Amino acid sequence: MGAFRRIEGARVTEVPGIAKRSGHMDRQVLIEKAIRYLNRLPEKKAADALGYIESLCEGKDDALLSKGMTRLAEQSKSLAFLDDEEDIYTVSDLRERYR
Repeated sequence: MGAFRRIEGARVTEVPGIAKRSGHMDRQVLIEKAIRYLNRLPEKKAADALGYIESLCEGKDDALLSKGMTRLAEQSKSLAFLDDEEDIYTVSDLRERYR
């Protein structure tokens, strides 16, 4: 098997250690490459990576991310200055009310 090719600007370069099968990287090669990267990480970052991989396998990543983002937005003080603002519009200004 040849090396996987990567397009960089107008040139195509070989990426050593990445096999190509029908235009896609071989699954086993991907796993081996991921393991090589994980072995180079400090323990804390490797644990974080494992947590991310586990969340991908469990399919909870999107729901967890959405829940976390919602919680951050609710707790954020970045828009707190609007609490002191006078309301410009009221319900009577609506053309159509969302239900």
